[in-house]
Amino acid sequence: MNATRMRIWMAVFFTLVFLCGLAIGVAGGLWVGTRANVWALGAPPPPERRAPGGRSGFATERILNRLEREAPDFTEDQHARLEALFETRRQAFARVAREMRERYTTEQGRLRDQVEEILTPEQMEIFDEARRRFPRGPGRGRDRPGR
Repeated sequence: MNATRMRIWMAVFFTLVFLCGLAIGVAGGLWVGTRANVWALGAPPPPERRAPGGRSGFATERILNRLEREAPDFTEDQHARLEALFETRRQAFARVAREMRERYTTEQGRLRDQVEEILTPEQMEIFDEARRRFPRGPGRGRDRPGR
């Protein structure tokens, strides 16, 4: 088999593998549910799935929707009261998260100040550079440099 024919067969093979993967992905998406596919494509969720404040997919809104569907004695008054309670608590949690971020930033600054008292200016440059190389935030693992 010559080189040109081999390249053609390889291209056909990889194209078929790609198309099979695409078909499996689409079929799996349909099996999971059309809602997931539509949302994955960036379409907004239906109005009944939107939470107060316009945040889609909010867990409490999904809970309220489920209560409406499955609890026979769930009233509009209960729905309104729970919705107000959830919104109040969401705001309280947001305030706590903001305060914690501010406190974390303050403590981080204090740590840097204390390190600065121990290290020389040259060492401090190395320290700051090392800190910049490591990612911040949840889910990135400890002691792993950014990629």
